Amino acid sequence: MGILHYLDVAIGFALAMAVLSAMVSAAAQTALTAFRRRVHEMETGVGSLLVNAGVGADKALEAAHVLMRERSLSARVPWNNGVLEKIAGWLRRGSAEAIPREELAMAVLRKGSEEPFKSMLTTLGVTDPAAVLHQIEEKILEWEAGEPQLAAQIWRTRALQKVAPKLAARLFSQFDEAMDRVQDSVSFSGKIYSAILAAVFLAYYPVNSFDVLSRLTNDEALRKAVVAEAEGLKNQNNPDLKTVEKRVLDAGLFGDVFTKPKACGDFSPGELAKPGVFLTWICLCFGSPFWLGALNRLLGLRSEIQRRASEQSAFREKQQPAVP
Repeated sequence: MGILHYLDVAIGFALAMAVLSAMVSAAAQTALTAFRRRVHEMETGVGSLLVNAGVGADKALEAAHVLMRERSLSARVPWNNGVLEKIAGWLRRGSAEAIPREELAMAVLRKGSEEPFKSMLTTLGVTDPAAVLHQIEEKILEWEAGEPQLAAQIWRTRALQKVAPKLAARLFSQFDEAMDRVQDSVSFSGKIYSAILAAVFLAYYPVNSFDVLSRLTNDEALRKAVVAEAEGLKNQNNPDLKTVEKRVLDAGLFGDVFTKPKACGDFSPGELAKPGVFLTWICLCFGSPFWLGALNRLLGLRSEIQRRASEQSAFREKQQPAVP
């Protein structure tokens, strides 16, 4: 067995872990939304910015909650104010994305007639938030007409710095650091959820890494099919693991773990005590981005080895003396 054989086994294993990790990651992202971890961390980050701008620490988190709630409800759905709209608003708040700094400053001005925003703006020299907001909007339109090639973010930033420089300075100076902390906290929570859900997943579907490696080592047809799937995945800009997942399962890479019928009684946490299943759990904790990156590196190494082998073979053919 040559190096390409073992390299193909590694490629197949990396693809298997990428597919399984994608299943777990999807569940982890759903958990982040359901338990509102993302919006909680976002409100904490926005609250730290408001404290820096002059809001009391005891009121900052409540004020951040108001701003994030207003933002999530601003994109209204075409339904009445009933149950469906409330559910849609809850889902939007649970999956809150990072708020741009210009949008945050504008939101603060829109709430400027309410406390604690009114006191904060007064200390920053903004006594009439509505008038200041109107001036900013006029400046945005002015720069949009004069320099239409620029991004809208630049127009808003310039307008805020021109009309409300103190507010812009307080919110913008630490904005990137605050959002980085939010992203780090959400990522850490996602890893914790992924580890827990991976354990639950393996208790129900005990994928044994040693069995996967054994199949890849001994079954040439399976190994070639899995490597072909990996090669096809490499050529995609946005890898579609869902399609690959079905084909890998159909190829039998995981044996009958996913094909045999399951019942509630098949849930067995004790499966994690098996070394092969425990190894799978460790691998899944790395996440699908890690395994996709490893897969790309292994495929690149395989291509390089094949290229060099072809060059050496061609060189040897040239060096052989002609048969008389």
